[in-house]
Amino acid sequence: EFVARADSPQDVGASSFEDELAVFGITEEEVIEEGVNVPSFSARGAKSEQQSQEFIEATVEARERGWMDGLEGGLSLPDNNLNLPEGAQGTFKPGVRNFTGEKIRNTDNRKAQININPDSVEEWDGEEKYVPFGPDEASKMEYAVSHEFGHSQHYNNLIEERGATVEEIESDEFQRELQDDMREHKDAIEEEFSALAANNPFEFAADTFSALAVGADVSDEVL
Repeated sequence: EFVARADSPQDVGASSFEDELAVFGITEEEVIEEGVNVPSFSARGAKSEQQSQEFIEATVEARERGWMDGLEGGLSLPDNNLNLPEGAQGTFKPGVRNFTGEKIRNTDNRKAQININPDSVEEWDGEEKYVPFGPDEASKMEYAVSHEFGHSQHYNNLIEERGATVEEIESDEFQRELQDDMREHKDAIEEEFSALAANNPFEFAADTFSALAVGADVSDEVL
C-alpha cells in the first residue's frame, strides 16, 4: 500500500511513524502496550517501483524472522552511494568506526545499520560465481539483504558467545583467530562458495547465513 501511494519510486521511504507502522503491519497499540520494535528504514534510493517492493518485502521478512536485533540504525536503500564501497551489493556498519577507521562513537553506544546499494541489486550479471547460490534460488535483492543481515547476526553472536566488543572483532588478531578456525575447510568453502569466503571469515559467515536463509543447499562439511 505504501508503494502504491508513492508519487514516484524515489519517494518511497518512511516519512512518518504511521508510514512505518503501515509497511510492517504493526498497530500503534502493539508498539505502546507490547513494546514492539519498529525498524527504521528508507527505500528512497530505489530505481524502480519493483525494486522498492522487493526491498520492502525483504525488510518485512527480515523483521518477522527476528533479524533486526541489534540493528538500531535500521535498513535502507540510500539515495546516494557515497557511504557504500564501490561495486558492493550493500554494507553492514557496526556503528563504531567509519571506512577510514576513525572512531565515531563508543562501542557501548553503537548504532548498527545496513545499507543496500540500489545500483547493484537489479541483475545477477554473472556474479553467481561469487555467492553460494544463484538466480534460480533467490533474487539479487534477497541475496544482498540476507547477506548483510548475516554480518549483523554474526557480530551479535560473537559479542554474545565470545564476550567480544565490536572493536575486538574488527582487530587483525581476532580475524586471524577466526581464520584459523576455518583453515581446515578452506578448500571446501572455496569450491562451494568463493575464494573470498574461503579467505575472509566474515564473508564466509554472511554467505552461509544467506544460503540458509533462502533455502539453498549447503554441504555438511561447510556447515
